[in-house]
Parts: sequence; structure tokens; C-alpha cells
Amino acid sequence: MKLFLLLPLLMFATPVSAAWEADSNTSKKSWFYAAFGRDDARTVELQVYCDFKFPGELTLLLFTGEDFDPRGEDAGDLDVTASVDGTKFGPLKGYNDDIGGERTIVVESSNEGGVLDVLNAMRGAKNPVQISYKQTRHSFSVEGIEESVGSVIDGCQRK
Repeated sequence: MKLFLLLPLLMFATPVSAAWEADSNTSKKSWFYAAFGRDDARTVELQVYCDFKFPGELTLLLFTGEDFDPRGEDAGDLDVTASVDGTKFGPLKGYNDDIGGERTIVVESSNEGGVLDVLNAMRGAKNPVQISYKQTRHSFSVEGIEESVGSVIDGCQRK
């Protein structure tokens, strides 16, 4: 599964910070761009990611901090909604994945055409970004979001 490639990225995630941050690595043979922010409680992380294995694909990943249960409600697809400055996006087609034993909700631009719309809205967000699925909602600060998410969008679209 391609998200297995994201495991090394978990090392770059910084603890206890609500501000958005970006990371990238570009070389002749490989590259990736990532932006990440934590929710208000600092327990859930939202990432925007792309890499050389799937050029042109932008991925939203919501690391829930919960253990993945393949036999429970974690199995299968789910609808994800994003709300940015009062504009609702979705439902977006997402799915649950097991990344390092953690339940991670994934929305890929190859499966869901609205991902770039969400990211462009996030880039200019003035109010906290809301991500919802099932009965759960998380809120993410906009501090540093313009530069961080913008660097991923710009970097991925250049590749």
C-alpha cells in the first residue's frame, strides 16, 4: 500500500504545536512535500502530502491517535467533510488506513476531485479549519497554514 511510504514522515511531525509546519526533501531521484498541523487538543494531526511515487496526487491524512481496528468500524470507506471559512466541502470520499498501528483517515486527490479545492481554501483560511467524519469533528489552527499548505500545493504542482 502506498501509504506505507509515509511511515518515515511520522518522524518529522513535531509534538505539542498547533501552528502549521512544512517539510520537504527534493533530490534528483526522489522528493516529497508535507505540511502538518495539530488540532486544538493537540492529539490529532492533519497532513497534506505528495511524493515522487505518485506525482500529481495530493493526499489529506488525518492521524487520529487511535489504535486501528481492522474488524471494527475502522474498516472501509467513510465520508469526510471539510469546512473552511464557512464553506463546506464534501462529503469527500475517504477511507480508514492503518499507518504504524494508528487509525489514519485518508482522502486522495486521485479518488476525490475536491481535495485541491479544500487545499486552496485552507491556504487562504482566516478561521480554524474543521474536519469531520461520522460523529467526530476536529478543528485546526490557521497559524502558518498559508505558507505550509501553499508550499505543498506549489511544490507538488511543479513536479
